[in-house]
Amino acid sequence: MERIGKYEVLGELGQGASGRLYKAFDRSIARQVAIKVLHSAADQNQLARFQSEAAAAGNLHHKNVVSIYDFDIQNGRPFLVMELLEGQNLSSLMSRGRPPLVQAVDIMQQAAQGLAHAHCHGVIHGDVSPSNIWLTPDGTVKIIDFGAALKAQGDETATKNGDSLGTLLYVAPERLSVYGASPDARSDIFSYGVVYYQLISGQHPFVRDEADARVVRCNISMNDPVPIRQLMPLCPQRLAEVIHRACAKDPELRYQSFDDLQLETEPVLIELQRQSAEKAVERAGARVRAGQPEGSRSTGHHARELYDEIQPQFDRQELGARVETELQSAEGAEDIERARVRHLHEQLAVGKRLLAQKQFPEAITLLEGLQEQFPEPQLIPPLLAYGREAMRTAQRAQTVEHVTALAQSHAAYAEFDAAQQAVEEALRIYPCDSVLSRLLEAIAKAKGAHERSGQPPGWEAASSSPETCAHCGALLPGDMKFCDNCGRSRGTAVR
Repeated sequence: MERIGKYEVLGELGQGASGRLYKAFDRSIARQVAIKVLHSAADQNQLARFQSEAAAAGNLHHKNVVSIYDFDIQNGRPFLVMELLEGQNLSSLMSRGRPPLVQAVDIMQQAAQGLAHAHCHGVIHGDVSPSNIWLTPDGTVKIIDFGAALKAQGDETATKNGDSLGTLLYVAPERLSVYGASPDARSDIFSYGVVYYQLISGQHPFVRDEADARVVRCNISMNDPVPIRQLMPLCPQRLAEVIHRACAKDPELRYQSFDDLQLETEPVLIELQRQSAEKAVERAGARVRAGQPEGSRSTGHHARELYDEIQPQFDRQELGARVETELQSAEGAEDIERARVRHLHEQLAVGKRLLAQKQFPEAITLLEGLQEQFPEPQLIPPLLAYGREAMRTAQRAQTVEHVTALAQSHAAYAEFDAAQQAVEEALRIYPCDSVLSRLLEAIAKAKGAHERSGQPPGWEAASSSPETCAHCGALLPGDMKFCDNCGRSRGTAVR
């Protein structure tokens, strides 16, 4: 039997321009794996991309990111050992038409979770496209192919190479410019937004028909997409706003992180799941009452039909119990159940209103009480999870605001060490917060400028309170015309 390293090859899964993909078996832990082997004739760019995938994805461990197990070289040919995935990529699903809206939103929500994990660990994917979003048979979404990925603060020279741009139809406009901006979280968010638009509407937001690379570049850089609700009227308004913001040409106008984006889309998914579940149960009850199926075989047939219509994220056992109740209950019991469900939905509406008003503690208390009264519905846990996460986000924002004010107060009196300490303590709690990271950099620059100026301690206090850049929040000495942090004109400085 052919072997690659310690792995027994079971067969070939496919091949591409740069290598072959094999199905193999790791006998040491009795696990099937996929092995990508680079062609012996691969050029340096392909080798660099291959090594980039191993380095970038090898340290990521998340249910929505493909797992990398091993990287080695055999007979001068490098190979990468990864999780063996069954299913299809998103491109294959889209080729058969638009999926149900609730399925589409669930797919993209999971993709956002995987990309958020990569970004939190300093990895920019660089090639977010339908081909690199994998759908497994159980409904799990996996981000694959980190070959174009770069460390967020790593070697930026690779971005000058065309191979690292990713799939052209999904590349952010700032990366297509003459200066070729380095990829960051916002360029991945743009690519994600383009995929989202295409999945929901059935067409690309910037390219209508097949076009050459020059036309594609021009359209992405210059054209605005058609409002998505013109193409897909059933798309919720809130979701349409999220997608268009993700596709904004100016990186500053997009979401700055996938965490922020998910806070906007999670309520949309919850509502779509609720509507889907209610419609399914209503159809089941209507079938039973209209046909009065005889015998357990007929009953099971109706139940199986219902299950096939429900999206995988629902708990089928719980749904089956609700259908069984429909089958066995008399008129009086049905009235009681309807009143109980009506009360649940009324209270859920109150909970959602509290969440929308950002009254998170009150909403969480209400939802926890409902969960004790109604342990069976699957509608409450997602709302609870969203409320708890939103409350943590609000608390985080308050902490960041307080630390920013405290640091600026210290900096006003040249107490830069105290300012740095305050920000560093906050960063230990929120290590991925970009605002705190930029503030720490701004304090370090202000400290260096102060030391070079030779001013005595407390000289800033004699003047008005320090100014910060209107664009990035960096501290500005009074005589600066341009911000040393972002390079823009100081504009209207903030005191």
